[in-house]
Amino acid sequence: MQLLPIRDRGYAHPELLAETDWLAGHLNDPKVRVIDARQPEHYAANHLPGAVNLNGFGGVPRAANGDMASPEEFAVLAGSLGVGNDTTVVVYDAPGQLMGMVAWSFSYYGHMDVRILDGGFAKWSVENRPVTTEVVDYPPAVFVPKLQEAIYCSLHQAESAVGRPKTV
Repeated sequence: MQLLPIRDRGYAHPELLAETDWLAGHLNDPKVRVIDARQPEHYAANHLPGAVNLNGFGGVPRAANGDMASPEEFAVLAGSLGVGNDTTVVVYDAPGQLMGMVAWSFSYYGHMDVRILDGGFAKWSVENRPVTTEVVDYPPAVFVPKLQEAIYCSLHQAESAVGRPKTV
């Protein structure tokens, strides 16, 4: 799978992506956490070295009404994954959108250095990079959330905007 380097693709925000070469050189960096957003059985079969599993479909906490969970609940989850405010988070999955949901959730709760692995697990695998079945358990970290409410629209907000002419 040959892709142009991120810098050559004209993305508006290339800093939101991590190249496989970059990640390969940072797998042992204590300030980097890799999150596998695939289903738990896929994570168990093999994953990137040092990756922790956060199922992108159901693993991110939600309120009972489907809205985002409280900042405190997300802080506990992030901390349990070894993610603090100064940790670089790199999220991947197989082809799909789960990594986007996980990365967006970290951004919503105020994490300032979240990236998506360019090409995901598929590109990593095609490049014959290392995978493992070893499960890591990082020491808990402290994550202090700072909601970025401008990037979220609740169901209630969306319903109340229907029919308003200047609302997207």
